[in-house]
Amino acid sequence: MSFHGNAFPELLLSQSSEGRLLTHSNRGMTLRDYFAAQALPAVLSAQLERSRVTGAAYQQDESKAAKDAYAIADAMLAECGVRADGS
Repeated sequence: MSFHGNAFPELLLSQSSEGRLLTHSNRGMTLRDYFAAQALPAVLSAQLERSRVTGAAYQQDESKAAKDAYAIADAMLAECGVRADGS
């Protein structure tokens, strides 16, 4: 099964001063971005835990954390049959 689409898309309706119906859309964030955002706290927590276990001083590595979070997101998308580019 594959799911194509974005997380939290919106369709907004309004009315013009002439009474015409106007539509506005917000595509929301990509599903990849949503999955990465959900994975990021666990990635940062793992960095902290690694430093605790090894005794090394904790240094948060935002670039590595972001790469790791997107790698997890890509794996989740692959598991449900969606490529990282959304197709």
